[in-house]
Amino acid sequence: MRILHVLPSQAVGEPEIATRRLAEAVRPLGVESSVMLLRPTQELADYYAAAGVRSLCEAQAPEPSLIREAPRFLRQSRAVARSFRQFDVIHCADTPAAAAVALAGRLARRPVICHVRTHARRIPARAQVLLKAADHFVFASHETRDAFPVHPPSPRASVIYDGVAIPPLRA
Repeated sequence: MRILHVLPSQAVGEPEIATRRLAEAVRPLGVESSVMLLRPTQELADYYAAAGVRSLCEAQAPEPSLIREAPRFLRQSRAVARSFRQFDVIHCADTPAAAAVALAGRLARRPVICHVRTHARRIPARAQVLLKAADHFVFASHETRDAFPVHPPSPRASVIYDGVAIPPLRA
């Protein structure tokens, strides 16, 4: 299985650390993980490279604000969809990632999972529309799910607590 983890941030934080831990945890099971960094930085690229996680760089995801320019947004989403065909699952590490690529995942006919770790966050109406293209939402807690402004039906939503063991810190 090949998973593409899509990350929206410019620095290493909780979603990036959790995504790397997830990639390392499933590797022994034969799962190959890659990352698509929506706002790439050398720090992020190095962080994932150190874990043996490949970065996908060939396609640039559209900004959700571009939905106002529907033809351009669709054109960029189609370009991203072509690169998604090499993966079995698209895992969006947070809602901004899902807003940027869920349509591309749908166009590529790949399941898109949106991982929601934070709660009670305002999500612009445009992004809410784009999030509806995600196939499934995984919430970090019941409280996070209850506070989420977009309410996916139960079959499209799960609560899964982070169960990956935290590796010891190294100097």
